[in-house]
Amino acid sequence: MKKLFLILVFSVTFTSFSQLRYGVSGGVNISGGILPDLSVNNDINSILTGEDVVKGTPQLADFTLMYKAGVFVRLDGKIGSAKIGANYTATNIKKELDLSLFSTNVLDLKMSYLDLDFSYALKLFPSVYWNLGYTPSFLISNPDNYSQLKDFDSRIFTGFGLKIGNGATIDANVVVSMDEIISGSYIHHLMIPITVSIPLN
Repeated sequence: MKKLFLILVFSVTFTSFSQLRYGVSGGVNISGGILPDLSVNNDINSILTGEDVVKGTPQLADFTLMYKAGVFVRLDGKIGSAKIGANYTATNIKKELDLSLFSTNVLDLKMSYLDLDFSYALKLFPSVYWNLGYTPSFLISNPDNYSQLKDFDSRIFTGFGLKIGNGATIDANVVVSMDEIISGSYIHHLMIPITVSIPLN
């Protein structure tokens, strides 16, 4: 399915391409996650090790402002653009629970990844387009040294973008992990990156 998507993207683009662009990108990453029901799974160590976790009703982690930066190559066509990007992306999956007398963090996972974004932007209006893409993501940093964290995360994303002049763009996407970041934990990344891409040619 992934290979079919990539073949479709690049075949459509190469038949109607007009210009090759490359440049730098960066922005904020509104980072959160999808968690198992913490009222059912009240032992956070079990969640972090993926042991004896009951799926329960999924809930959202708290959203935290992080960042991303990288480079890209983009092939612009008549009906859209194919883009490959490499990004350093900082993430945080955090959950604070309100107890009877005080609030406490029960989960605070900070990580950073090398993301390889493969996407296609379909032009909807002269300056507005719709994004669809796939990101294989490789764990670079794990400050809390959780040995159970997977080294690889597979993500899909979609969203909208806006051309802002001279080939520059601003994108707002929703990114979701297809894989659990710890086997059996039911924890998935959920992110909303807002990214500015500036061509250098």
